[in-house]
Parts: sequence; C-alpha cells; structure tokens
Amino acid sequence: MTAKKTLRVLADYDCWALWVSGPGESGNLDPADPVLGLSPALVRELNRWADDYTATLNRADPRSSGFGSAAAEQAFVARGRRLAEAVRAEVGSDWRVTYHDGELGRDVEVPELFDELMRTELRRRPVSGYAIATLVSGLLGGLLAPVFGAVAISRIRKQRQRGLVLVVCGLVAFTGWMGVLAYRISTGTAWWQQQAGHGRLPEDGAHGLDLAAGECFWAPAASGEADVVRTSCTAQHTGQAFEVIPLGEGPMPDILELYRTTLARCEAGARPVPGVRVQVMTPTSTSWAEGKHRVVCYYHFAAEMTGSVG
Repeated sequence: MTAKKTLRVLADYDCWALWVSGPGESGNLDPADPVLGLSPALVRELNRWADDYTATLNRADPRSSGFGSAAAEQAFVARGRRLAEAVRAEVGSDWRVTYHDGELGRDVEVPELFDELMRTELRRRPVSGYAIATLVSGLLGGLLAPVFGAVAISRIRKQRQRGLVLVVCGLVAFTGWMGVLAYRISTGTAWWQQQAGHGRLPEDGAHGLDLAAGECFWAPAASGEADVVRTSCTAQHTGQAFEVIPLGEGPMPDILELYRTTLARCEAGARPVPGVRVQVMTPTSTSWAEGKHRVVCYYHFAAEMTGSVG
C-alpha cells in the first residue's frame, strides 16, 4: 500500500502556500501544479493569501514584521483555515492535508481542523458580563433579568462573546420565580382576606353542624361541612342559621343525594331576602360517626351585615 503524501497549507515569506512531503518528494509546491488538480479560483485564493503574508514582511527590519493588529492577524488565520478545508475537498482522499496553525503551535489535519480550532476560538472569546448578570438576576428573581438577557444575546451575536447558556439558565430561573410569584398572588389574596377577617372575629369557633336556628356566624365560602365562628346577630356577620333538619340514625346517606335533597328543603323553607343565598351544612363520614346526624340551613349574605333575618 502506497503511503499518502502530505500537503501542508502554510504561509511563509516569498513562498507558495502549499508544501508537500512524502516518499521521494519534499518542498514548496505551486498550487497550480497539475498533480493537484485544484480549481483556478482556489489557486488564485491560495496565491493571494501567500502574497498577503509576504506583504507583512518589513525587509529593512524583519524582526518588526507583522500584521499591525490582532484583528488583521485573526482574519488572516481564518482565511487559511478555510483554504485548508477547500484544498482538502478538491484533492480528495489521495492526499493527507494539514494546516499549520500558529495559535495551536502545530499542524492540524483536516477535517480535524475546524473542530479543534472552533474549540480554541470559543475558549478565547470573553464571557459576556450581561450573561453573568442575567444568571445572577434570574436566580435571585430580579425583574431586570429579561433586560440583561436581551442585551447579552445581542452582544453575544455581534461581539462574538460567550455566555448563551448562562443567559438561558438565568431566564429559566426568572420564569420559575415569576410562576411562583403568580401562584402566591393568586392564592395569597384569599389568605390576606381570610386573615383580615379573622382579625375582626371573636374567638368563638364552633362546628357548623352545632349551630342552632337563629344563630349568626361568619359563613364559609360554600355549602358543606365547615368550622365557623359564632357572633352576635347585632355584630357584623355573613351567615345566619334558620333551620336544623335531623337525619335520623342508621348508615350515612349518599353525600350528593343528601346535599341535593336537603338544599331543596332549605330553599323551600327560606324567606325570600334580596342579596342572600341559601346554603346548607351537611355531615361528612367523620362527623356522622361522631353522631352529628343533621344538616343546618343558613343564609349566606353577599356582604357583611348586622341584624337578624326574621
């Protein structure tokens, strides 16, 4: 099996851009050599790249030669990488193509070239300060996280900075905080109202099924079994019991059927009062086992009131 010749892409003063090494042959090689079969366009690009490097030579003082700026040098290196890829694509598998990368300090074989150089390029890029700010602000629930994130993404794209993962993590954390905040607001409003209400109520708690007809209290939000706080009908209250219906002994009835039938009886026995809803307190299996075999019909007032109905 014949060993492959190596075609090296390397810029040197007053030389062609290609160097060949292999059995019986070594040295600088004209890109237009028919043995390579490169396209005229690629030959011109290789020659122009080599000429641009030679143009950086200060013949009066070679030690001061250079590109003049880091940006110009990086652009030249990037051109060389692209040319090495193009040479590899055109010469085919008969050649081993390498690129001498000054930043790495060694030859890199194509197609390994771009993977290695991209990793080097990414490591060299600075991390966006706004990306870090997005992450920190997002983790702390700061409202400026989306603003920092937008600025960071813009700079990452335009100034070739790192930190996109930090931005994503910061925005995800911020979204989580906003979800928690929305939940606390939605549930906290009822809690605040409840606490405010408790602040006005006397400490006279009772089981709803222990109420007697005519007693006033702070009503629960819906029908069913609930603990209530008794209060005088001359004080502020939101509920008033008006009938207690005994259910007898035996097993507990079906809760849904019990609710429907007893609510109908309560509504039938209630007085028509504007702005008042008739509700019923029914037992659960626990209260039934405790002997509370009854339901309590009551008026639920839409607003706090003083005085008694009836």
